[in-house]
Amino acid sequence: MSINDVNKRIYVQKDDNITLYENNLVTLSLKNGTVYEKLEPRRLFPVSRMYSYITLLNPEGVEVAIIRDMNDLSKQSFDVIEYSLNDYYLVPHIIKILSVTEKYGT
Repeated sequence: MSINDVNKRIYVQKDDNITLYENNLVTLSLKNGTVYEKLEPRRLFPVSRMYSYITLLNPEGVEVAIIRDMNDLSKQSFDVIEYSLNDYYLVPHIIKILSVTEKYGT
């Protein structure tokens, strides 16, 4: 990636709007009127930073924009991104083991 590519990177601002497209995909509408559809929000490493550095990928997996901090978004955009990320990163939790059986000595 060259320095010119970094200058072209879109950073989502509070005035930009993010809406739910379908499932966990979103639409990004920039203040200047440019619209990107079918974007996949994904956390950049480290994924433990729940609200910082979220990338928005197009259907080909190419980064379109970055959200530096979700707290800088409007409430509606924040909620959409949070829903989408929670849907994508859904991790089931075992709350109770009902039985255990031994199979092949294990």
